[in-house]
Amino acid sequence: MKLPLAQWKAILTRRLTAREVVLVAVAAGVVWILGLKGVAAPRLCAVCHEMRPEYYTWRASEHRLIPCGTCHRDRRWDSPVTNLKALVREAYLHVGKKYYLPIELKSKIGEDVCLQCHSRHRRVTPPGDLIVPHDKHLDNEVACVECHAGVVHGRIAEREETIAGDFWKWDEVMGRTQMGSQYKGISMQGCLNCHRTVGASTACEACHERIVKPDSHLAESWRQEHGKEARAGVKACDRCHSFTRSSVVVKASSEAGSYARSNDYCYNCHQNRPAGHGPDWRGSHGGLVGDREGCLVCHNAMRPQKTDRAAKTYCQQCHTNRHRGGPGPNHPVPLAPGHRPEKRCMSCHSERVCGQCHTIP
Repeated sequence: MKLPLAQWKAILTRRLTAREVVLVAVAAGVVWILGLKGVAAPRLCAVCHEMRPEYYTWRASEHRLIPCGTCHRDRRWDSPVTNLKALVREAYLHVGKKYYLPIELKSKIGEDVCLQCHSRHRRVTPPGDLIVPHDKHLDNEVACVECHAGVVHGRIAEREETIAGDFWKWDEVMGRTQMGSQYKGISMQGCLNCHRTVGASTACEACHERIVKPDSHLAESWRQEHGKEARAGVKACDRCHSFTRSSVVVKASSEAGSYARSNDYCYNCHQNRPAGHGPDWRGSHGGLVGDREGCLVCHNAMRPQKTDRAAKTYCQQCHTNRHRGGPGPNHPVPLAPGHRPEKRCMSCHSERVCGQCHTIP
């Protein structure tokens, strides 16, 4: 958390004690001597305990052979004089504890720094089948650090891993634990969010060279039957389709319905009339489906609101007031006079409502 201006003034105007002045001078002298042998070398950064997290995450990164000064231009000193000035300032901040946490960059690393070593024409990433045309991203002013902010330090400042000031716990092991793949790169959800914002393609084929569908998806009946498997365990669907979840969670009458309406991939497909809903569907669906929960994935029982992300057709358009004086001629299943409720009636109707007048078997 950044300090208010008044507190900054109080800190910077506080006079150092004689002991602190000596420590600043000694620290600056030692680091300066070391710096003359290896300007901006990583071991210099590790001298100050508050930089241990950055040092050990760098050690665990793919950039561990690249000196700090290659990327941090403000630490790439060119002469003993400028070297000494910077080191005295760093020693002053270190000894007087005049830094605030988490320690952050004053400005982002520029593309020119990355392009010292990397090509702007790179297309395929090493860990998989991703197609990433870096030149197109750069042409559209997408900075390298927008996607690769954690490649060297795992975004530890952004994640506030150092805000407690417990620097001595950082070592080789701690550095490796903070440099997992989830911290170094951008997530697929991050890619998709950006693509949606700028109107770029979100099709799988646009970014992936290989798309392998599960065996169950290859069956001809999968498109019609997948809803049943989703209701049996929607978490299985989420292993692949989590990346198209909307930022807004829509509540429906079931877990599968809520998931389908909150996932853009499912929702956009469900807006199209299914092939099985032919011309005679309205009169026959009650006997053929017998699955009210399946209907309510796309439909509402009552008139839907726009935020429900439901189909315009809803159950109460037809299934209402049919029992005034007995079931009317439009009842989906023909009933004899005096017919009493059966279990099959409950595929559409509520036992709680019907049970107010009828005994439900």
